[in-house]
Amino acid sequence: MGESSKNESLNSVGKLLALADLVRNYLLMDTKACEQDRLYKKYWLKLENNLPGILSNFIRDYMQVKEGVWIDTPSDQNNKRLYYRFKTIVKDMNSEAILNEMLEYSEYYVIVRNFDNDLVRSIDQHIRKRFEDFDRIKCTVVYPLTMVLTKAWKKEELSESEYIECLDVLLTYFIRRRIMKITQSENKAFPLFSRKIKEIISAPSKSDYIYQMLCTQGNCLRLPNDIELTTQLSSMNFFSLPYAKFILALIEEKISKIRPDLGNEKIQLEHIMPQTLNESWKQELGDEWSQVYDEFINNIGNLTLLTHNQELGNCPFSDKKEIYSSKEGMQIARSHITDRSQWNKESIVARRTWITQFLLDNVIPIPECYKKANNYKIEDKSKNNRNKNTFDKLDIIGEYISFKDDPSVQAKVVDSDHVEFEDTKYSLSKLTKELKTRLGNCNNSGSYQGALYWLYNGELLIDLFDQLRREEIED
Repeated sequence: MGESSKNESLNSVGKLLALADLVRNYLLMDTKACEQDRLYKKYWLKLENNLPGILSNFIRDYMQVKEGVWIDTPSDQNNKRLYYRFKTIVKDMNSEAILNEMLEYSEYYVIVRNFDNDLVRSIDQHIRKRFEDFDRIKCTVVYPLTMVLTKAWKKEELSESEYIECLDVLLTYFIRRRIMKITQSENKAFPLFSRKIKEIISAPSKSDYIYQMLCTQGNCLRLPNDIELTTQLSSMNFFSLPYAKFILALIEEKISKIRPDLGNEKIQLEHIMPQTLNESWKQELGDEWSQVYDEFINNIGNLTLLTHNQELGNCPFSDKKEIYSSKEGMQIARSHITDRSQWNKESIVARRTWITQFLLDNVIPIPECYKKANNYKIEDKSKNNRNKNTFDKLDIIGEYISFKDDPSVQAKVVDSDHVEFEDTKYSLSKLTKELKTRLGNCNNSGSYQGALYWLYNGELLIDLFDQLRREEIED
């Protein structure tokens, strides 16, 4: 690396520049001083004001929208690489056009990130609440898709009701997956869905199209059906789920039309059968109290939300019912609890059945055709398909690979079987032949198995394919 290249990555005190700093310098530094000042004040300063502290992350998501592929989160280790990728993505645009587009997308981004500013406060609270919910379930992978949906709404290509409909489908999808504790492949798959915005806009039913889009992915990206969720909720440790309070709050909102404020410290996740059993509770549970405790202590049927100043602990069930029925008890703390004369296995199972069905039917419902279906594309497990090397198997579409003979030569993976090099689309074998010919050492047959000559993250593609094949055989 030359001295000028080093300096490009460092500030005046030798500290590595953030992605946003590198991009700013690229867009502004080669202009005359007066033009630089104009562009800075008209665009860049507004970007910094719109997105304080997250401008590098925004640029990454802007890049994901532009390319429709997954891109690494910015860090000191990869900022320079992401910067070069940014320059490739915008190479056909001038600085002002890039800045203007970035500023436009920054306004969509503050909505998606649910910033506390005048722009977001001017939006309907139902929309804001949905983005709060994405944030609660730590769903950052959805930003590129929701950015293009927000753009379509702001450009009146989607009505507000259609926009909310799209957000609701995505929330249902992610909440169901969070309950199942599935997050595999989401980060790399979801930027690709932003490419589907034209199809979403033109679809007669936006929700139907998005459901179909989600349910034609691989198994790891599936929409969990009602059977899966019922089985999961019947036995899982719901208390340990990071989103337990949130999901019960959604149920409360459906029952009472009021969402509990989860920022209120008085709102507790209450065990009806307590975590510590005294003799009174052992009698309440019956002769098999130990087995009932072990099986159901953290079951969803034994949990509720409660607004109360102090822990109820192992108070008798009769005392708890009085609290649940009082003003401190929410509707979810009354439903299928206060009508029981005893709290035992039968009571917990009955409430588990009710709360599970209510959740599936009223909070995160999906169309009837998906409720019992395998909501994913059935992959061909035949020998021929298993042995075929395709880039989608490695999940590197949109990534760059390096030529083994000269790692400075890079090609972009554009689909399952092709790469792009010097604005031309090649199969990997044909590109390998082309480069070998340029180097003057092409073999007599001119035939190459491309995976032997290309690297991804320093590893030969052939080795990565072999590793993947061994994992498939083990499965």
